[in-house]
Amino acid sequence: MSDYEIARSKTNKKVDDGDYQLGDRFHEMYSFWIYVIATGDDSVTTLEGHPSDPLNMKIKRATKEGLRSRLKYSSTLDDCWVLWADTDAKRVNEILSHHISEIKKSGKVELIRELDLNLLMNT
Repeated sequence: MSDYEIARSKTNKKVDDGDYQLGDRFHEMYSFWIYVIATGDDSVTTLEGHPSDPLNMKIKRATKEGLRSRLKYSSTLDDCWVLWADTDAKRVNEILSHHISEIKKSGKVELIRELDLNLLMNT
């Protein structure tokens, strides 16, 4: 089994089982990232985008099933369009902190308001 097939298998198991952990990192060819920043009984909060562009990253919340359906190819529910990279809560926290800092430094009222609402809803 190739490294890619192993990674795909681990990703599909994690997503199918809804076994999301704080710090999970998923990527789409290293160009788009999904970071799990919080989990609940049936909810998952993610930070999505590329860390080099923190103003365009988005915080999203979904049920575990809702996230599963977003991560699976629409043509087949067998595979995901992202790969699970690893679980690194420290790194994810650094990326989230950088995102928050850059939004606040930007002075863009609409981004700050959206960030504040997202953080409030996910606490």
